Amino acid sequence: MKKFFAFISVIVLAYIVSYYTVGKEKDYELFAIKNIEFFEELGEIFEDFNFETNEKDKADISEEDIKAADLYFKSGMKLFNQQLFTEAYEQFDKAFSYNPNNYDAKFQMGKCDYYLDYYEDAIVTFDEILYETEYDSAHYYKGLCSYNLSDYPEGINNFYAFIDKVPQSAEAHLQLSQNYYYNEQLAIAIETCTKAIEFNPNYSDAYFWRAYLYIDNEQYNNGISDNLKTLELDPTDYYAAYNCGYAYNNLENKDSALYYYNKTIEINPEYCDTYNSIGLILYYKKKYEDAYDYFSKTIECDESFYYAYNNRGDVLLIFEKYQEAIIDYKKVYLYSPDNIWAFYHEGLCWDKLKNYDLAIECYKNYLNYAEYTDYFYEDAQKRIKEIE
Repeated sequence: MKKFFAFISVIVLAYIVSYYTVGKEKDYELFAIKNIEFFEELGEIFEDFNFETNEKDKADISEEDIKAADLYFKSGMKLFNQQLFTEAYEQFDKAFSYNPNNYDAKFQMGKCDYYLDYYEDAIVTFDEILYETEYDSAHYYKGLCSYNLSDYPEGINNFYAFIDKVPQSAEAHLQLSQNYYYNEQLAIAIETCTKAIEFNPNYSDAYFWRAYLYIDNEQYNNGISDNLKTLELDPTDYYAAYNCGYAYNNLENKDSALYYYNKTIEINPEYCDTYNSIGLILYYKKKYEDAYDYFSKTIECDESFYYAYNNRGDVLLIFEKYQEAIIDYKKVYLYSPDNIWAFYHEGLCWDKLKNYDLAIECYKNYLNYAEYTDYFYEDAQKRIKEIE
């Protein structure tokens, strides 16, 4: 507030000086008009400015106020550590009202907003802190807020502002990497994640994230190496085990892929993607009965996992159990109403059952949603002409 009044005072003084210098040499009337316009604009600024504040004069904080602020702050921290962020916010707010110099309380208010997903409010609070003082962590949490708002360029700026103050923060470099990735700058994302690992060679999250980046860039061997390092540092990380399997599968090393998929199940039997992935490899190996069992396990794990219905339907189609396959394909539509795989393969089943009207209907549904470059597009067109 004091800075604001100082700013206004300087402007007014400048106008007074200009009156007795330039004003006397120019047209007095024009100068007066300009000054009237200025003070009208200034009046609008004052109307918009909120002078009401519950803050005490920072020069007049008593010892009693400081003690009260400390008590409210301690109470807030207990609630914060219990993840009762709304209640904690209220205590920090009271602490700050008693002692406006307590920027720890103000900072914790911003963190409460962050954990309550009030990202815009949190950013405003962190900006207020940074306007008054150098509070490095406010940059970091502003970056987190920007990331969650999908404002990745702003997130990048905020994390760089933090890194400028704390250059060896592995956590900040990891967050910076994630912002670069979602800002479609993959090469820099890998580079900044590598920095995080340099600053903390035992940072499992950084190895896992870099592995993800490598796999996304089809650098599967590098991805495997980093996922194995992740598992070395954190043997409970089932995502790392699964991603090893995924990378090996893309390298056409099906046996190694199966090994790491099974390891994923050992770590977390409830990670449903794993059963489906194992089923696909068994299907590839033409072990159809085993594949059927794993697709069924996927559905038992998550009945909304519609890929597994498609895959189990394909096994039933091979077994010539067309009616059962149709039931699975129809379940796909509950979760993916425009699923072209299910449309086409349901059409095949009706075709095999010689119910050509329903076959044509399914084929046409497929053509309505599929791109002309899709693998089955020409076959569907051709078959419709043959049986219409």
